[in-house]
Amino acid sequence: MFLDHSLLTIEKEVMRRARVKEHLIWYGPDHTLEKEGEEVCKLTTGSKDGSIMRVVKIGQDVFIVIANLDGILEIVIMQTA
Repeated sequence: MFLDHSLLTIEKEVMRRARVKEHLIWYGPDHTLEKEGEEVCKLTTGSKDGSIMRVVKIGQDVFIVIANLDGILEIVIMQTA
């Protein structure tokens, strides 16, 4: 969950780099997720089974931190509107 209005996911495809996508949550009698989502960024390190993603907000800055099992960290600064 991100701020209470969206869900961040890591999407992996065979021929493309992994990417982080943001899916908006539509609140109503039955909450639903935006199906396609908007790409936030492409990952340079990729993502494997067991990777962990955390979102950290410091002041107005939002960081996405991805920790892979091989000890490699990827930190992305998320652009906020």
